[in-house]
Amino acid sequence: MKTSIKEPCFILLGCLFFFTSISFLSSNIETLKSYDFLADVKKDSTTKTQDKTAIKKQSTTQKNGSKNNSKNISETTLNNQLEHFYTCLDSIKLKKKKIRIAHFGDSMIEGDLITSTLRKLFQQEFGGSGVGFINAAPFNASFRQTIAQDFSKNLECYSVKDKQSNYLIGLSGYTSVSEGNTWITLKSINSGDNIKLFYGKQQSETPINIEIDSIKTKLIANTSLQSYTQKLKNNETKINLQSNIAFPLFGLSVESDTGVIIDNFSFRGSSGTLFKELNADLLKQFQANLEYDLIILQFGINVAGSKTTDYSWYERNMLSNINFLKNAFPNTSFLIIGCGDRAVKYNGKYATSKGIAPLIESQKKLANTTQCGFLNFYKTMGGENSMVKWVTGDTCFANKDYTHFNHRGAEKAGKLIYNEILKDYKNWKTSYEVIY
Repeated sequence: MKTSIKEPCFILLGCLFFFTSISFLSSNIETLKSYDFLADVKKDSTTKTQDKTAIKKQSTTQKNGSKNNSKNISETTLNNQLEHFYTCLDSIKLKKKKIRIAHFGDSMIEGDLITSTLRKLFQQEFGGSGVGFINAAPFNASFRQTIAQDFSKNLECYSVKDKQSNYLIGLSGYTSVSEGNTWITLKSINSGDNIKLFYGKQQSETPINIEIDSIKTKLIANTSLQSYTQKLKNNETKINLQSNIAFPLFGLSVESDTGVIIDNFSFRGSSGTLFKELNADLLKQFQANLEYDLIILQFGINVAGSKTTDYSWYERNMLSNINFLKNAFPNTSFLIIGCGDRAVKYNGKYATSKGIAPLIESQKKLANTTQCGFLNFYKTMGGENSMVKWVTGDTCFANKDYTHFNHRGAEKAGKLIYNEILKDYKNWKTSYEVIY
């Protein structure tokens, strides 16, 4: 049977006419969707991708919305100023790295008070050992309980207040000068830790002979700051130094290879306004050697007056000193610990000094202006008349001067500060997406 070719042609022309007509119809007609034969397979993968995106968006939202999530530490700042320190803390166990903290303060932390508790708690949680930085010839060596130290009497010591010194003053505010034969003994240390010596330039390049644990070394002091490191073999050691030319010995450090190291830098009677007396270039060299992640400033007790309400002069002085430090330690987090309570007599009865509240407000303002973290220690220790309770309570935590803590009180203060920092760290950790 013959099949006419006309019929297929008519069918083809008809189809062409139909589809051409569709292209000219109104755009209100819904566009035909392509069918994906792998849709069911891809569905699970797409859902996971969307979940990850949602998590990331949520994290970003939290990050933007948690700028002021730290009520105690950064209650007056717009940003979490301790983020650098918290990021380092968060990765310390993973990366097995070292974190270093400098705790500067007045007589409230003298003899490693408060600092020793902070160090103990941080090292228990995040690892590390050693007491950190110590002066070569401290005037209060017998007061410090975290290390037993003695030194030869011919080790002269100068402070930042001694204008007659011909030597640069170190980070601690002190510099010892070694000439001839000198020695330092250390006890209650950990074998396996490192002993580090920080020393400065001599007037001529005469070798310094050093002996630690029977290991003898010759050093040349030809730059402003140099360091020498040796592994400790025993729980006590003697450092013998011999040089015909005097040289500055900025201090020593006992520290582990990893973990948290906290240095105590106390300066009795200081208001915290002596930092600008130090050499800026030398501080930068210390930072290159020690790499501080957090600097704590705990001052104020020597400023608080019983009647003073205007601390604008103090704000100006501290502002320039903090900016000076931040310039020397540019990538470091800063934390200002506000002045604790201090009681004085009014009408024969001890009560919180009237100068405390306005001083704390000035410190909050300083923290905000300089973008430092702030911890309201007055509030943390109990607020108004808390010092009276610390002195006269069932357990005595402070001395009868109603200003300084005893050893038991210093330990309590250290725990309070540590708990506030750790609480703020955990709040930050849950609010911020940390990517290593």
